[in-house]
Amino acid sequence: MACGLLITYSTWLSDCDADEQYRICTMGRGVATFVKTACVLTNGCPENRIDTAGMQEFLKSKGWSITNKVSDADLVLFNACGLTVENAESSIRLIKHLKSQKNGSRFIVCGCLPRINPESIRSVHNDVMFGSDNMNALAALIDAEESPGCDLANFLLPSYNITPGLGWIIKHVKANLNLYFVLSKLLERKYKEYYDMINIVSPNTHYIKVSTGCVSSCSYCAVKISRGTLRSKPIEKVVAEFKAGLEQGYKKFALIGTDVGCYGRDQKTNLVQLLDELVALPGNFEIRIRNFHPRFLIEMLPDVVKVCRSGKVGFLGLAAQSGNNRILQLMRRGYSIEEYKHAFNALRKEFPHIKVRTQLMVGFPGETEREFEDTLQLIDEVDFDFIELFMFSTRLGTRANSLPGALPREVIQKRYYRILRKTLQNLSHKYPRPVFTPKPVFEGAKNQGYFVGKV
Repeated sequence: MACGLLITYSTWLSDCDADEQYRICTMGRGVATFVKTACVLTNGCPENRIDTAGMQEFLKSKGWSITNKVSDADLVLFNACGLTVENAESSIRLIKHLKSQKNGSRFIVCGCLPRINPESIRSVHNDVMFGSDNMNALAALIDAEESPGCDLANFLLPSYNITPGLGWIIKHVKANLNLYFVLSKLLERKYKEYYDMINIVSPNTHYIKVSTGCVSSCSYCAVKISRGTLRSKPIEKVVAEFKAGLEQGYKKFALIGTDVGCYGRDQKTNLVQLLDELVALPGNFEIRIRNFHPRFLIEMLPDVVKVCRSGKVGFLGLAAQSGNNRILQLMRRGYSIEEYKHAFNALRKEFPHIKVRTQLMVGFPGETEREFEDTLQLIDEVDFDFIELFMFSTRLGTRANSLPGALPREVIQKRYYRILRKTLQNLSHKYPRPVFTPKPVFEGAKNQGYFVGKV
């Protein structure tokens, strides 16, 4: 292998600003000339996965071959998720596993976790790492003049994962062992079937990353630490990528971003103006919008309704997070639950075909039993097509980390079990017959190992 010709120093790029990160990476310019095989992996969200696909395409454009076998690679690049404590722990396990398989290759960690919690990586990785918002570091590492853009890929790399070892499972069970932990695990298999069913991810979709970062300041969110403030792709570039997808025969399009709802606010435009351009294009197609912050739907509701009348919007991700106004205020979400329900019902009444997926969090600091029951009630009052559930987890650097009223783990797990049970009851009524069978689909380089299903 030629990996020894790569940059021979170790540093923590996540501790440096962008200019310093670039200077450090370019110290080794010219030494990466003979390294030609890379393995590129991620365990993150769709935005992480499209970023990683872009990195892979960038490497290919520079003459690198791509392998899915870590042991065959000269360079292993792992884009690590750090959204929740559980995601971060999974990333650390994967880093350990990949390093044990790498057979002398250079190993680089990038993505959200290096920005959110670099200390968690340092005990297992003593080499270069960089954040999601500094992908020019990759260009410097391979001696390329230009940095990878976010429009190099219109597909998602599969999410990489491994089955935890027995030691980790025993430790995890011991740390969480209580009745509600066990009951939740028993229900999660069925929940996973519904999760995959109402999903933006499918192999026959043309993905377009329209923005990264956001303009909000949700108190629990660590992704803001990683992604930073909003940077939107110009409308003309999004339209060009959309047209390219139409020319390739795609009928489903997914708009990807940290918060697609605030798209364009940094360029004196907005999501509705983008959608107006897209739905005006000829053809029969469906647009799916992931991560549409409800406060922007509420603000732009009349115009969103007009866009939806085109019949070309088929999916919205509208994370409610809680059914209680005090908790929403503590979360700094920027809307009331009454405003959320009004906007949702306005869309549902006129466009019953549009699938709406939400997210709910239980166990936020200070959440009382009555406030939790408001969230349970929301599930009965609002006709969601799917609910993604989270237990609150403390993230360093977030405002919620210092809020009083942290709840005992068992209380959070009990509430998670109760909301999981309620969610499955409602979904089983909505979809009374088996409607989804997961199966692996392989369609060349673009779509590898996805699970596909239709309602």
